[in-house]
Amino acid sequence: MSSLRQQRRLRALASHTHASAAQEAAQSGRIVRVCAHRGCSTSHPENTLPALRAAVALGCEQVEYDVRMSADGVAVLLHDETVDRTTSGSGFVWELSALDASGGRPDFAGVGIPTLEEVLEVVPPSVEMNVHINPGPTDCVALTRVVCAAMVRRGRLESSFVTGNEDVMDGVLACEPRVRRCMGSRPSAVHDRYRCYGIQPRNHLTDAALCLETHAAGRLVWPFYANDEEEMLRLVKAGVDGILTDAPEKLMEILGRAAMSDSSSGSYE
Repeated sequence: MSSLRQQRRLRALASHTHASAAQEAAQSGRIVRVCAHRGCSTSHPENTLPALRAAVALGCEQVEYDVRMSADGVAVLLHDETVDRTTSGSGFVWELSALDASGGRPDFAGVGIPTLEEVLEVVPPSVEMNVHINPGPTDCVALTRVVCAAMVRRGRLESSFVTGNEDVMDGVLACEPRVRRCMGSRPSAVHDRYRCYGIQPRNHLTDAALCLETHAAGRLVWPFYANDEEEMLRLVKAGVDGILTDAPEKLMEILGRAAMSDSSSGSYE
């Protein structure tokens, strides 16, 4: 078989596999959410406004981002405890304020660490927000209150949920139990205790049995995470409700969806 014919056969097989995975999900009435992990974090600096705008423009049903508290008590987007990896500065985020968060990418020079309030201006209610609260040593209660208050004030209770550990879940229940909750890999009894809306297990722990058990308990499943095609397909077939990914474009292709135009990349009214 010629190299060209072999490539055509492989493309045809991949297309059929993609269609089958999407068809199986559609026939079950299940929507597999494309969750842009830290925004479109492969093509853009993670946890920045450009990354989130790109995810909205692409048509992702869900975006995930990490929230911490700065030195001046403002909720900002950052995954790590320190700003060293993703910004022009160094040190713990709770000791610092404004920095360049371009991640060393010249085409994004000057992009800063966004505040939660700025994010709420660019992510419309049609896109569900997976707000991962990462508290520092002493600010868990304060940070959780700020996030919950923002979701209520902005009318985002039905289009957002908070992900975090037990301390975060306790804080949410104490200050605003209407905010929906999500946790990572925990025993089902823990998810029951916090009345979780969904769970975010590690991808290698996610299979059909876990999805069936979780759905039977009335919860949704979106694993963290999958970037390669084979793992995406495995998770879709297992019955997940969404997948966190750094490659949302690839997942949308697998699910047979066309990307939206880039006309929606700005703020919404």
